[in-house]
Amino acid sequence: MNETEKIMSAIVVPFPLTRRHGFAARHAEIIASLKPKSAKRHLEHQLRVQRETMRRRGIAEELIERELSAIATKIHLIAMEYVA
Repeated sequence: MNETEKIMSAIVVPFPLTRRHGFAARHAEIIASLKPKSAKRHLEHQLRVQRETMRRRGIAEELIERELSAIATKIHLIAMEYVA
């Protein structure tokens, strides 16, 4: 590894998606208003968009999966408040 490679290497750590309360609340509200199949498709689409965004930013796959799992859980929990 040459000096440039040593300087240029870094681990990219994502801002925790669960801190994006506005994102989670907005999609939870949408999901709560949809039929179950549509809600599932909507969430899957949003998670796909987030996955691709994190991949483009160079975030490691294991971190991506952890973040997506956490935000999906948060969205589900908030959505439950709308239907309860």
